[in-house]
Amino acid sequence: MIRIAAASLLCVLLACESHSAEISRHPLPEGFTYPEGIALDKDGTAFYTASAESGAVIRIEVASGNARTIVPRAVLIEGEAAFPGFLGLKLDEANRLWIAGGRTGAMLVVDTRSGDVIQRFKSYRAGSLINDVALVRGSAYFTDSLNAVLWRVRSEGKQVEELEPWLELDSTPIQYAEGVNLNGIVATADGRDLIVVQMNKGLLFRINIESKQITPIDVGGAALSGGDGLVLDKNLLYVVRQPEAEIVTLELSQDHSTGNVLSRFKNAALMWPATAAKAGDRLLVVNSQFNRYESKDPSLPFEIVEIPLASLSPDRP
Repeated sequence: MIRIAAASLLCVLLACESHSAEISRHPLPEGFTYPEGIALDKDGTAFYTASAESGAVIRIEVASGNARTIVPRAVLIEGEAAFPGFLGLKLDEANRLWIAGGRTGAMLVVDTRSGDVIQRFKSYRAGSLINDVALVRGSAYFTDSLNAVLWRVRSEGKQVEELEPWLELDSTPIQYAEGVNLNGIVATADGRDLIVVQMNKGLLFRINIESKQITPIDVGGAALSGGDGLVLDKNLLYVVRQPEAEIVTLELSQDHSTGNVLSRFKNAALMWPATAAKAGDRLLVVNSQFNRYESKDPSLPFEIVEIPLASLSPDRP
């Protein structure tokens, strides 16, 4: 077990461009580099993250900072492809970790107790970038940023079924272009819809799971380009804009067809933020530092930062 000094988890006060916020820093273990995805335990006391460089997966207790390696470096990536490897993560009710495998084109299901691979799928389309995953009604939905398709894997109990190209996106409102397209994905609380962000165009879409109907979400032209991870909390949608180092809070309509920007949060603590997860009244945000990968000069240690939700929508009653 790796132990991180609990003192390093104490809150430090940082200045924000628009308002002050008490932000907690969670340093990651030495040698754990370029994290991207994050998944929270059911009770919110621990989180999982994966290295997009090495393929290592760790579990960190929020209160103590104790870190345990779930999967050692490179065990799951198997030298398949270039950076970035593991990206979005989600944990299901059976404590299985679903992993979007980035440029490896892989989609994995891992037992968090043993670290064993329960199932491993791979896109059969050239040049896939499997970016994020959402779990709803026993199915996992994966975005592919470079191929115009949403992938799905169904599961029932312990049984994990086969990979399928669930929704072809050609001739739909989601039109792929050069660059990274669909990225973050979340499911609505009622399990009826998926919400996705198109990173290069800064567009949000609602996808009805039953009908597969795609509806653009009207945000009044609000700038959302660079949108990566999404977090949906009731009618609030948090969009992590990676290059802009910004978290945008939107209030969605009841049918999720429109959205209004409540706030734009910037802070020096955000370093090429990628994805996020809600833990109580705070948002855990992954500082990927992907922008420093080629130059190999990241700020160490890599960190997960906690931001109070009140700081992300301060004017909301």
